[in-house]
Amino acid sequence: MPHASPHPSRHPQGRRLRRVRLLGVLASLALAAGLTGALGSPAAAADTTAPAAPVDTTASYDSAALTAKITWVRGDGKKVAGYRVYRRPQGQGPDSYTAVSSTESPASTTYSDKPPATGGTYSYAVRAVDKTGQESAYSTAADVTTVDQLAPDGPMWISASSGSEANSLAWNEVSDAARCEVYRASEETGETGAFTRIATVESTSYADTGAWADVPYAYKVRAVDAAGNLSDFSDLARATRDTTAPLSPQDLTVAKQDEQGITLTWRNGGSDAVKYNVYRGTSPSSAPNVKVGSTNTLTYRDTSGDAGLGYFYLVRGVDGTGNESAGTAPVLATKQVGPTTVPASPNLNVAYVAGDKLTLKWLQSPYVPISQYRVYRSRTTPVDTTSPANEFAVTSETSLSRTVADDEKDYYYAVVAESGYGVLSTPSASRLPELRPPQLPPATSFWNVQAGDGRATLNWYAVGFSTDEPPFAGYRLYRSTTPGVTPGNAEAVFAPTSDGYVDTGLTNGTTYYYVVTVLNTDGVESNLSPEVSVTPTA
Repeated sequence: MPHASPHPSRHPQGRRLRRVRLLGVLASLALAAGLTGALGSPAAAADTTAPAAPVDTTASYDSAALTAKITWVRGDGKKVAGYRVYRRPQGQGPDSYTAVSSTESPASTTYSDKPPATGGTYSYAVRAVDKTGQESAYSTAADVTTVDQLAPDGPMWISASSGSEANSLAWNEVSDAARCEVYRASEETGETGAFTRIATVESTSYADTGAWADVPYAYKVRAVDAAGNLSDFSDLARATRDTTAPLSPQDLTVAKQDEQGITLTWRNGGSDAVKYNVYRGTSPSSAPNVKVGSTNTLTYRDTSGDAGLGYFYLVRGVDGTGNESAGTAPVLATKQVGPTTVPASPNLNVAYVAGDKLTLKWLQSPYVPISQYRVYRSRTTPVDTTSPANEFAVTSETSLSRTVADDEKDYYYAVVAESGYGVLSTPSASRLPELRPPQLPPATSFWNVQAGDGRATLNWYAVGFSTDEPPFAGYRLYRSTTPGVTPGNAEAVFAPTSDGYVDTGLTNGTTYYYVVTVLNTDGVESNLSPEVSVTPTA
């Protein structure tokens, strides 16, 4: 029988085969555990590096097609799977970018976009994308400015009001409008005709003075922006220029006259008046023309007139467009003077100091009888007329003349009128007198010189005084037997108040020389008249 072979596990070739298999299993276990070789080092990590950003980004705008063309150059680095294009309004940060494209092929380095045509400027940037979806940083931005094709908002709340001279339009302000166009159509037949542009304005109102009177019109407005874009039209507004005056009120009557004022009443007269204008005047020969007030009732109370003064009143109706009717027949009425009537304030119109003479003059309404005037003064203005310490003088005249010292020329003066019932007016305006040099009266000259027996008859021209001069007080006649008469060498002085004098008791055959001067109430003397001479004879 054959000889049996040795045990396989002990055969050298079998041991080598088992060793190879064992090494293969160990190597597989090492790979599964992420190890290499006998050192056990980490396996390769996943790729997290973003691609490089594109460069040289540019953008151009086609204003006809309203499109923006963006181009760029691939950046250095790993292979790129595609690109994304982003857009944002100029001036905003990177966080405001919005993607306007999906990932494109790696070969495409251009993209066309249609940004909103608002006239705004937009910034574009591009990012590279790899196969795992990682994006690069943004490229440098490139800008385009779009054409403005965005219409402004249309005007709202348009209104139209009828007037006698024009139809007035108004509407709300449109924020982005550069101007507004106004259109009008006639509605005479009850239907709106063709609209015609009648004005372009930069405001929010328009007065249509070209509208025909009594013709109904419809109006509409639209806004235009700086780029010429037109808004929608506003709603319609309607108005008719009214030039027909209302009928005159009727039966104007004085209902009451008392110390406080005058009450008037009247009838409507069947007119379309919405209010009434009340006029007054002081002359019956002309229509009253001073408007004292308005009312939307059929009665009016006038408390503004001077007491004691008769006024002629009339009333005119006014319609909703401002047309005014003819006036009523005038009526006469007077605000009554009584125990409580306050006098009008004096008008202190003249105040000056000439030399040492103070002159004050004032005007006073004559319709409330005045018993006296109280003159007050102080070194401050306005003068406190309630302080007894400031009372300077009391007079029944409308003027005052006083001598004042040099240290009294800086006072302010005011005048208060007092009625016969003891009611005081409000004070006049306070005035500081003007400092004037003494004002010489006008000089005169002789027009007649006649000799007689022991006498001489002399006449000279009377002089006139203006209202702002001190009044006339008289004359001074100087006589001497020596020529060159002056007040200093005169042998005789006479004070006639008329414009002539007869000098008696003269010596016949002796020649006498005369000059005459004029005096005013300030005591100021005029220049000497030309000298005349006369020789009395028997």
